[in-house]
Amino acid sequence: MSLENFYLLCKSEFEKNGTSMNDTLKAHGMNKSGKFCENVISEIFKKVGLAYNAHGKSTHVKLSPDQQAVYMKKTYRGDGYIPGLNMYLESKCHAFGTSGTCNEKLAGFLDKAFIYDKPTLLILGGEFELKKHAESNIIMAVANQLNLTPEQKSIADNSLIGISTKYLIENKGLKVCKLSELKDFLLKNK
Repeated sequence: MSLENFYLLCKSEFEKNGTSMNDTLKAHGMNKSGKFCENVISEIFKKVGLAYNAHGKSTHVKLSPDQQAVYMKKTYRGDGYIPGLNMYLESKCHAFGTSGTCNEKLAGFLDKAFIYDKPTLLILGGEFELKKHAESNIIMAVANQLNLTPEQKSIADNSLIGISTKYLIENKGLKVCKLSELKDFLLKNK
C-alpha cells in the first residue's frame, strides 16, 4: 500500500471511530506522524513527477538586517522548495487523535511567510484538514476551502490569523492545500 493510500486510510479510520494516527502508525510498525506526513508528501511529488527539495539550502530565506533585528535570526528555513512552481513548501500535519501544539505553529508559519521572497504552498494534513482546530479552519475559510455562512466567514476573515492569511494570499501568492488533495493540486498546477 502506498503511503498516500495509508494516509487516506488513517484519515478515514479517524473520521469513523476516532482511531489515532499514532496508534495506526504503531500498529503498522511506524511512528512519528510529522515524519510520516513528510514521507507522504515526498511520495506524492514523485508520483506526479514534480521535483521537490526538502530542508536543503534552497529552502533557506536570508533575512534583511532589519528583519534580523526583529526576528533575532539570520535565516528562516522552509519545509521545502518546489523548483517547477518556484514556491516554498510548508507542511503542517496534526496527528489524528493526539494532543500537541502543532496548531500553535500555524501562527508562527504566517509570520515566516511574510518574509519569504517567493509564494508558499501550505499543506494542511491530519486533523488540520478535518475542521478540528480554529487556526487551520480560519486559514481554510479565508482560502475559500470551507462552506460557511456569511457571518462565520466574516468571523474568520476578521480574526488576526484571517487578516494575515488574506494578505498572504493576495500579496504573497500563498496557496493552501489539504494533504488528501495534494496530488490533484500538483497535477493542476504543474
